[in-house]
Amino acid sequence: WNFANVGFTTGYQLYMKGMLNEAKKTLGRWGPVYYNNLLALPPLIFPTLYSAPVWKEKLEVSNDMLKLWLCLMMFVGAIMTMSSFWCMRMTSPTTYSVVGALNKVPLAIISMWVFDQY
Repeated sequence: WNFANVGFTTGYQLYMKGMLNEAKKTLGRWGPVYYNNLLALPPLIFPTLYSAPVWKEKLEVSNDMLKLWLCLMMFVGAIMTMSSFWCMRMTSPTTYSVVGALNKVPLAIISMWVFDQY
């Protein structure tokens, strides 16, 4: 399964590397980030509409600090997307996909330790 993940991620990165080089010429530095986050909106519409009444009540009674943290989370999400695109441009497809697959090993070990799942 992990080899298939590396193969598909390598293919995806080869495709994205070509697209990012083309898009950077016409859209600038933030254009691909904007359109990538825009493409993430349709799958999130239905869960958002489902939970909207609950969040509306919480946001109306919440303080300004919560709203500040929500805005900060949106900013950090855009920075994470931009850093992912930067890594795609700077590394080879194989390096990007192997690092993406191997980053799950320490996460699994830490999760087993934190949640006592030996």
